[in-house]
Amino acid sequence: MNEKILIIFGFLMIIVILFTGLKFFPFFTERCVTDADCRLLKCPGAYCNNGKCMCPAILTPPKNISQIKVAVQYRYVTDGGVINRSLDEVIKILKETKADFVFQGWITQKPCPNKCSDYLSLQDRERCNLTGYSYKHLREAILKIKTELPNIIFCGGTQAEYLYPEEVGKSHLILEPGDRDKAWSMALNPEKWEINVSKKNFQCYWAKRWGDIDENEPCPSEEELKQRMKKYFPDLTNPDF
Repeated sequence: MNEKILIIFGFLMIIVILFTGLKFFPFFTERCVTDADCRLLKCPGAYCNNGKCMCPAILTPPKNISQIKVAVQYRYVTDGGVINRSLDEVIKILKETKADFVFQGWITQKPCPNKCSDYLSLQDRERCNLTGYSYKHLREAILKIKTELPNIIFCGGTQAEYLYPEEVGKSHLILEPGDRDKAWSMALNPEKWEINVSKKNFQCYWAKRWGDIDENEPCPSEEELKQRMKKYFPDLTNPDF
């Protein structure tokens, strides 16, 4: 009888421990190294700041899109270092034009780091800081713009015709073993829709347009093509993509 009681008690203790662990798990995720470590927090857009997960500041909801009177295209709000323009000057332009909507204020093409220090090479870090091409730059820019212009709608985007192999890996930034194979499986194959063009020939067409393969060079084997292309044309209907 005592053994049964001990077994039941032990079982209940295990349930309590598991429940407590699950309940308080988010609190143990507050420490971080990269933004990816903060994805389990409940607030959307959580990011890593000096080793601690942070939630973005709560901003005023934007006006209804049907109320927009002035839309501007400003590409990009974070790259002022290239033309010696501060974010304050960008905001001044938006105020002077009475912009309600910023189109293409941010666009991603190549893999984008959470912060410039994620890059291993000094050259990449310097280029990142000059162009403002990191999600840290984007967060800071949007927060400042929305502080000055709380009702403005900010629209970003991504160039979906590019799939860089390193994007599919764990780091999303550094090319690792297996990344090319995984990315190639997401590359568009016209034969999927019974179109009489092979995957190799379709991707080779884009490789020549992008300069990865010489225009007058015969298409190499699929394996060689996969290795030589810096990026692939993706299948937008692939759920993994």
